[in-house]
Amino acid sequence: MNMVLINGSPKGEKSCSNYLLEIFKSEFEKENNVYEVAILDKRIKDEDKFHIISNCDNIVIALPLYVDCLPATVIKFLEGFEKYTKDNKIKCDSRLYCIVNCGFYEGIQNRQALKVVKNFTQHIDKLKYCGGIGVGTGPFIYGSANIPWEAKIKASVKEKVDNLIQAISNGESMNKDLFAEANMNKTLYIQAGNFGWISSGFKNKVYLKGFNNKPYKK
Repeated sequence: MNMVLINGSPKGEKSCSNYLLEIFKSEFEKENNVYEVAILDKRIKDEDKFHIISNCDNIVIALPLYVDCLPATVIKFLEGFEKYTKDNKIKCDSRLYCIVNCGFYEGIQNRQALKVVKNFTQHIDKLKYCGGIGVGTGPFIYGSANIPWEAKIKASVKEKVDNLIQAISNGESMNKDLFAEANMNKTLYIQAGNFGWISSGFKNKVYLKGFNNKPYKK
């Protein structure tokens, strides 16, 4: 089986998207041909990336949620892939699976982005959308690499990932998109996120009184 893992995060390797894709890489690379594509990796031409994607049985794309949608770079890349298949009269007889993660607590916040990806597949000849997962608490998931996936706090996310892996292994489509988030207190998660913004502000010399500045307000 040929599989391509597409990292759609603008943060590249240092992202929750890449962290989640590593699970699929470790699961499938021993007995399958697994290729890796980073949308923002300019060392490889998009046409070469498109060639790899169109020749794989399974496509797994992971990306972050940007304003209830896909990052602009991902949208541009997918539009380019659509044009590539049409210009070259390619029938992309592949199964596409998607993983969207976000900073919101609830994984279901990613549902609209998954629908956008599903709609995209309808524009590519023979490309089939086979389901996806929406992951909430993304910053925590990425920052918890030292916590095993079997730990209770991450087990609900790993369960949904395993369901997606099973569908890929069987060459099947999932009946519906799945959603999950870390098993942690929502209030504490939000408080930790707010503290993270303050800490980031300090690192960039933006202090508390400057957090509410509105420089473009008339």
